[in-house]
Amino acid sequence: MNQYQHVRVIDNKKTGVWLPDRDWVVGVPAQAADKTIQDNMKAKKLSTYRDVNAALTTTTKVTRAVVNITKSYKRKPDQVGAMGGTSPNELMKPIWKLKDGEKAAEWLHRSAWSFGGLDQGGAMDPQSSQVMYNLMIGTSETNTMMIWYASYPVCARTSFLICILSRHEIFVKRVAQYAKDKTTGKGVQVQVKTKLQKFMEEAPPEYGWCTPRLTYEVKTLGDSDVPVDGTFHFYPYQRRLPTRLEIALDQLFEELVYGWGDSGFLV
Repeated sequence: MNQYQHVRVIDNKKTGVWLPDRDWVVGVPAQAADKTIQDNMKAKKLSTYRDVNAALTTTTKVTRAVVNITKSYKRKPDQVGAMGGTSPNELMKPIWKLKDGEKAAEWLHRSAWSFGGLDQGGAMDPQSSQVMYNLMIGTSETNTMMIWYASYPVCARTSFLICILSRHEIFVKRVAQYAKDKTTGKGVQVQVKTKLQKFMEEAPPEYGWCTPRLTYEVKTLGDSDVPVDGTFHFYPYQRRLPTRLEIALDQLFEELVYGWGDSGFLV
């Protein structure tokens, strides 16, 4: 498929780039699903307590060192284990009317595992990402879009009024990898805050796992030569499929604007 054909695919939702959204998890189904999670957590003797503020907001400070260290860590527990052994597909099977064996749901990280863990007032610990309040239910497509995400430029170094296609998770890590503090010449911290939209105001904080929207607030700390300050929204029930053309455009933008060169992501 050539690039012109890719553009036609992007422009035509019937080709499968945009699949129908999955149903929101609300009301009685949400209560039943949450009881399953809570029962599983208690059976595994895992804590289900979350402070209200912690449940609705997380903070991560991404650095080159932390990202590199995280590569050598093994997730203990994995996402299913952190949710008390709750299978996302079994949980969503009656709500999304999934067929036996169909894999449509995933436990998504709010703050990505590869970012190196949550800021808990001390040293970053990658395993701190593997906790209940840092996970939410979502589609496999949304998981992909949290890596490749379409947004307007957020880099103060640019003034392009065009829509760029930046791999969100990867872009954050590449800023941490390559950006320098103009005063010290050292690497910078990229602060990532996540915030949940509750599906109803009276919902308790433990219902964060079925949020209809996740917001990322991304900002470089210090006097970065690539200053970033932007807000991104992810919708866990959407089924947006990125294409290879988007990845190619993203790489070209990074090469022309930031001088980072090819990321080697296209294979």
